[in-house]
Amino acid sequence: MPVMQMPVREIDLVQMIRTALEYKGYTVFRTNQWRGDKAGSDPGVPDLLVRKKDWVPGTLLGIEVKTPKGRLSQTQKWVETIGGMIVVRSVEDALKALGEKV
Repeated sequence: MPVMQMPVREIDLVQMIRTALEYKGYTVFRTNQWRGDKAGSDPGVPDLLVRKKDWVPGTLLGIEVKTPKGRLSQTQKWVETIGGMIVVRSVEDALKALGEKV
């Protein structure tokens, strides 16, 4: 009998990615405040800002976390287009995007 997996909620995925990146030595800032089903940040602001000690001072990378079926808003698409953030859909995506071994 096939095993049914519960879909991962975005809020849980954000925390899993944050934990994995902190374990790998990144400083991770969460930019949104969750209140029930609503995020409390400005439109287009990525979920996480990350930094690693050996990066050029002042360098931060925005990471927008989406579930496998999640869609970007128009503002998020624009921010991604100008290079202001990357979009990831799993812990593995995040680690690979930062050049880390999975």
